[in-house]
Amino acid sequence: MINRVLIRIKVVQMVYAYYQSDTKDLAKAEKEFFHSIEKACDLYHYLLQLILAVNNYAYQRIDAAKNKYIPTEEEKNPNCRFIENAFVAQLAKNEALESYLNKTPMSWVNYDAFVKSVYEAIVASNFYAEYMDAPESSYEADQEIWRKIFKNILQKSEDLNEVLEEQSIYWNDDLDIIITFVMKTIKRFKPESGAEQELLPMFKDEADRKFVLRPLLCIHQKS
Repeated sequence: MINRVLIRIKVVQMVYAYYQSDTKDLAKAEKEFFHSIEKACDLYHYLLQLILAVNNYAYQRIDAAKNKYIPTEEEKNPNCRFIENAFVAQLAKNEALESYLNKTPMSWVNYDAFVKSVYEAIVASNFYAEYMDAPESSYEADQEIWRKIFKNILQKSEDLNEVLEEQSIYWNDDLDIIITFVMKTIKRFKPESGAEQELLPMFKDEADRKFVLRPLLCIHQKS
C-alpha cells in the first residue's frame, strides 16, 4: 500500500525536518518517519470504514422513513439497491479490516453531520441516479458506485479535509494518494473471496521495505 511515490514524499519531508532541526536528532527523525507511515495506513483503513458508516446512515434513514406515522408509498417501498450493495456487505465482514480496527480503534461516530453530508451529496449525484435506476444490479456496479463516490465526491471534499485535520496532522498531506489506494482496493475485491478478501499490505514487497530504509542509511553514513 505504501508505494514509492508516497515513500519519496515522506523521505523528503523527513530529511528537510532533520536538516532544519537545531538538534539533528536522527533517532527522533526516524521515529517520526515511521510514525507518518503508520498514520498513512490508519487513514487507508479509516476511509474504508467510512464506506460502512455512510451505508449504515443510509439504512437508518430508509428505516426511519418506513416507520413514520404515515409513510408515503415510496417510503413504504423504497429502492434499497444502495443499502443492499454486495461489495459493502462483503467489506462489512472483511476480516483484515475488522482486525486492524480492533487493534487501532477508529470511528466515524462523532462525525454524524459529515457522514450525512456525504450521503446527501451521493443522492444528489447523476451517477447515483443512474445506479439506482439501472434495470439490473451487479457486483461490478456495486463496486463502481463507490469508486465514483471517492473520485467525484470525497476526493474533492473540503469537509473531509477538515474532519481529518481535526484527528491527525499527517492525514491531509496523504489524502489524495490514499484515496487512490482505496479505489484500487475496491476494484480488487472479488465476491468469491468473501470475508478473507485481502486488503493492500503496508509494503508491496521486500524491495519496497528496503527502499524505505535506504535514505535512513544514507543519513546515518553522513552523520
